[in-house]
Amino acid sequence: MNNNDIVLQITSATFDIHIQEILGSMVLSSTLVMLHPNGNLEMDYVSKVINDNCVTYIIFVPILTRILCDYLETKKDNIAKTVRCFCSIGEAMIPKTVAKLASYLHPMCKIYNLYGPAETTLVSTYHLVQLQDLCEITIPIGRPLPNYQCLILDNYLQPALTGELYIGGIGVFHGYLGHPNLTQQALVNISGEGKWYKTGDLVKLDSNGEIQFVGRLDFQIKLRGQRIETGEIEQIILKDGSLSFEISNCTITKVNDEKTKEDHLIAYIQSTSTEDKQVLESHLKAHCHSWLPSYMIPSMFIILDEFPLNSNGKVARQQLPKPDFRRLQAKIETIEPITRLETVVHSIWCKIFNLNNISMTKNLLELGGDSITKSLNVSQLLNASSLVDHVKLILELEEDDDQDSNTVKQRWKTLNVCEGNTVIPFTSRI
Repeated sequence: MNNNDIVLQITSATFDIHIQEILGSMVLSSTLVMLHPNGNLEMDYVSKVINDNCVTYIIFVPILTRILCDYLETKKDNIAKTVRCFCSIGEAMIPKTVAKLASYLHPMCKIYNLYGPAETTLVSTYHLVQLQDLCEITIPIGRPLPNYQCLILDNYLQPALTGELYIGGIGVFHGYLGHPNLTQQALVNISGEGKWYKTGDLVKLDSNGEIQFVGRLDFQIKLRGQRIETGEIEQIILKDGSLSFEISNCTITKVNDEKTKEDHLIAYIQSTSTEDKQVLESHLKAHCHSWLPSYMIPSMFIILDEFPLNSNGKVARQQLPKPDFRRLQAKIETIEPITRLETVVHSIWCKIFNLNNISMTKNLLELGGDSITKSLNVSQLLNASSLVDHVKLILELEEDDDQDSNTVKQRWKTLNVCEGNTVIPFTSRI
């Protein structure tokens, strides 16, 4: 931003970046163009203001960028060629949205991916988007601004390639007013380095030495013994590839079915595709099977035309529709155990997974069986005298490299268990 810029004031006063738009313009003597209340959600109005005022500098959140691109595509319109700098901040930048955005901007316009919590004075890292970034799954949040430093640390505050991001430097705040306990949790003293802000963001360092945003640590969930980073699933679903339809946005949440008391991964998908939603769900599940281990594949895909947004243009997660688990149960045919040995195994698995019932054709890897069989519940298998000879084989169960099939036929050969099923079809009934 400089004194020649005409800046669009797009964010509400509840979003910290408005300070940069308003105070930044005042400090640098830039021209600030104000929108009317909630005008940032009206793309016909936003587009007109940009063009009529020859705006040169814009900061958007990614989902508003996508909505703007959809509007421009529908109206066969372009953004004013005067825009020289377009910045994205607040959420992860999606490469295919950026590629679409670039087609509506002047070729010399620079697109930046910015990152920074309010506690480090708005922006801490930046990345100038390059053509090769558009072919990747994610776009880096880049490198620290001058007078900022970034550390990637593990749970023991040791340097790591993947870990939590800590920010130090001139922009780190002094604390939360009137909340000393919160301040103590947020600011960490690192020996010889001073105070660093603990962001709560999971990041990794790529081969170019730039920081890649993975997801929020508070969005990291544990499901059936497996720790899952929802951001990784969202990135795979948004990845261009085998899907024949366009996905604008994706949000993964863990939801509990109050009837069965079972937790499920639910994928909320934003798409304007006219295909049947059951067909879309089938394509999405197949796409996930190609890229993800079975325990990370959502139980249900909910297709929405639009996501609910808050006043800052971010997804209002609490307003997303609740899943109808009757759909899920309708797809499941419960196969009961027949033999005494099947009943014993079935009972043990129900205890291990804390479920009332498991179909004998249920894939154990989807339940987290690759890790849980090695847990304290092993004693339950050893206590079942009819299974003593087979416990060693059960303990050797590992997650298969071939995630498409989850075949564990060789490791479970003695039990005649194929593809992770609980069925034990012995020739002689006992």
